[in-house]
Amino acid sequence: MPLSSQDFRRLRSKLERAKEQINELKTEWDGFFQPGTYIVQFKDDPNTRERTYYLDSVTEIPDSIPLIIGDVIQNLRSSLDHLAHHLVCVGNGDPGPHTHVYFPIAKDSTEYKTMRDRRIKGMRQDAIDAIDAIEPYGGGAGDFLWQLHQLNIIDKHRLLLTVYANLSGHSILPSQRQRITKNFLGSSPGRKVPSLVGAFIPPPVKRFPLKAGDILLTIPESELEENMNFLLEIAFGEPKIVEGKPVFELLHQAATVIGGIMLNFDQAGLLQ
Repeated sequence: MPLSSQDFRRLRSKLERAKEQINELKTEWDGFFQPGTYIVQFKDDPNTRERTYYLDSVTEIPDSIPLIIGDVIQNLRSSLDHLAHHLVCVGNGDPGPHTHVYFPIAKDSTEYKTMRDRRIKGMRQDAIDAIDAIEPYGGGAGDFLWQLHQLNIIDKHRLLLTVYANLSGHSILPSQRQRITKNFLGSSPGRKVPSLVGAFIPPPVKRFPLKAGDILLTIPESELEENMNFLLEIAFGEPKIVEGKPVFELLHQAATVIGGIMLNFDQAGLLQ
């Protein structure tokens, strides 16, 4: 039987706070990422009749951004620990607190087998089996949780490295606009073609990390637009963990995955 809505909401409180902080991060990022934060210039080649856009300068990402990211990650990781603690309370009938309890996450399956039992002592076997099925370790189905765990450890010791990574989009080009319109009319004849004014489209090539002087896009003169705009995205710069992974993509993914774990455990009757 699932938990009452009030109890389930309380169990998810750290996760919900993380979601709120993701929105706060978006507000902070949008406030920083204004015109002038980065400057794009172009060079014309009369021989090839092409224009090359490049990143001329870029403003350093302020510390407020990784500070909020660290808070989000801490609450995401804590939400898993709250889940594990709840499962122990259900398993042994003691409300705790149980200071030995953590949601087990390891660097590989071998380490997981050696550390798991001491972290979840007191859980019912069906709860243990459910956690095992997630494979919360590097190289397992839950490898993503290992990445989150490592980022959380790093954030406890220093600010997470964040960088401009990849050109996430540029103003749609005339040929792309025509192709999309043609495809739309072919699949939806008679329907009004959606406006593509101000639309952005992913670039053919991505670079990581972006720095001043990097080429963003080269196009023929026939594709020139009067107002050509570019969107840069923020990514993690932590080598060997999630280097190049877009920040917002990872955080939203983590919130979705953890929310799904909690819901699945609840529907399976593991939470009471």
